[in-house]
Amino acid sequence: MKNPVDPKLRPLGPVGATPVVGRRDFLHAAGLVAIGGLCAAPLFGCGTKDGSADSATAGPTPPALLSAAEQSLADAARKEGKLVLYTGSEESIVANLSKAFQRRYGVSMEYQRLNSNEIQARYTAEAQAGRTVADVVFTGDSELFQVFNRKGWLAKLEPSGVPGLSAWPGDFKDGNTIIVSVIPYAMAVNVDRMKVPQDARDWSLLVSPEARSGIVTVDANLVNLLAIAAWDLLLRNNGDDFMKRIGRQQLNLVDSGPSAVQQLASGAAKLYYPCSLTQAQSMIDQGAPIQTIVPSGVPYTGVMSTAAVSKGATHPNAARLFLAFMMTEEGQKILNIVGSSPVNTPGTSPLRKGFTRPDFASTAANRAKIIQLLRT
Repeated sequence: MKNPVDPKLRPLGPVGATPVVGRRDFLHAAGLVAIGGLCAAPLFGCGTKDGSADSATAGPTPPALLSAAEQSLADAARKEGKLVLYTGSEESIVANLSKAFQRRYGVSMEYQRLNSNEIQARYTAEAQAGRTVADVVFTGDSELFQVFNRKGWLAKLEPSGVPGLSAWPGDFKDGNTIIVSVIPYAMAVNVDRMKVPQDARDWSLLVSPEARSGIVTVDANLVNLLAIAAWDLLLRNNGDDFMKRIGRQQLNLVDSGPSAVQQLASGAAKLYYPCSLTQAQSMIDQGAPIQTIVPSGVPYTGVMSTAAVSKGATHPNAARLFLAFMMTEEGQKILNIVGSSPVNTPGTSPLRKGFTRPDFASTAANRAKIIQLLRT
């Protein structure tokens, strides 16, 4: 593969090479947060970045406007006093959720923004010490919830205890978690450097002559299964030859998602794949000439933003109320400004046909093959 002048870019290492970054560290490179920014906030916040209370927040929503189940849970949550959240979500989304939650129910929220590696380390240390701080964990790292659940640290979610849970689609919930947003992986194109097809029905732009030498992606040796899952889906649906054709495009490799999207925004790259929609939107909001493409005729994957309640939650009623709030129309509109609502809430981007859950078992099995094919 091509090794550009930029020192941040480098070719793929040997097939099967050991990543120099740990599995959780790579999540930063994967663009999680897809769910937005992943830097840790040094202070707890109550809807504002500096941790101050939102003085403009009005009293809770009148009982007549809440369901009986919501009102009963809100009464119990107010007696607990607050909610504590660990999340990797983008700052503005969390702040807006906090303000709306307090406005609707009269319950304040403290939140800590951490990347997945930090959530895992902190939550594990606290759980092992028998001192659970986070009432709710909300992140796009689905593997993290699998680990926590195996340890017995997540509460069982009962429809009778979480308003709205019984009506939530079965594909987006299990006994311990709910998926409240899907952030698709897309092809992101710098429209100043490359023409975008009006109706892309497949991933052929990745092998087009126009994209040659202009594709930027994260080094597959440095990322975890979540980022590679998009490549794995391409491999399973398009075959080895298609992946080899991508490899012959002289891919430019970077060490992280933020580096990749910055290369795209600056015009140093023409196309970035796989790019989460939130990564692209962060640059579009700053005026970058970027357009995203999720083909309409083929399967695609993405980050599933997931929430769970801690089994040892100090504020269990507030925790279950917060999950219920994220499933409301108001919560879904806040969560899915860029992402897709699992229930296609009016005012949000619909979850288009073709979404496929990341297959981590397949991705793990195909990791070395993916690296080999992209080195062609």
